Amino acid sequence: MKWQFTTPAAPHQNGCAEALVKSCKIGLKKAIGEHLLTPLELQTCLVEVANLVNQRPIGRIPSDPDDGSYLCPNDMLLGRASPTVPQGPFRHTKNPRHRLEFVQRIVDSFWTRWTRDVFPSLLPMKKWHAEKRNVRVDDVVIVQTSNAIRGTWNVGRVVSVYPGKDGRVRNMKVRTRNGEYERPISKIAVIYPAEGYKDQDK
Repeated sequence: MKWQFTTPAAPHQNGCAEALVKSCKIGLKKAIGEHLLTPLELQTCLVEVANLVNQRPIGRIPSDPDDGSYLCPNDMLLGRASPTVPQGPFRHTKNPRHRLEFVQRIVDSFWTRWTRDVFPSLLPMKKWHAEKRNVRVDDVVIVQTSNAIRGTWNVGRVVSVYPGKDGRVRNMKVRTRNGEYERPISKIAVIYPAEGYKDQDK
């Protein structure tokens, strides 16, 4: 691993991280809304949100490509993937006696909004992305799922591609641990290209 630090007082030089912080702030602001949280409740929200954000896929683990495993920031921050956060179901209530459900509902709302807004930015900023590289067989991808359980990512491998008349791939078949699905290009994000990254940097 190679750490690269930005110059102090120059946040514009760290655009990807700053964009991620911005997306989290927007998601939290919309999720919390006009509700008032105690300091402990706010801390609980922030800890769970940090866990969700750092559990996002950023690469592949060199194992069976169809088992759904992936590399995430928590693997490097904690030395392991974080445990699954509570999933509920939680009652939709504002009763002060049910504050845990209230906080979990806020975190659920954050997860729904954040995954919807941040998904397009999950694509690795590599040379092939700038050149509009076609999706290929054996690419490891995230499949966007509208009803995904909080804290889970649907990771799979492309097994077939269906290019159009212009040669551009717009649809593909993806194999995940739950089966094979045909999806459009707009519903997937490549996290590890079939040829790897080293060849792309030459």
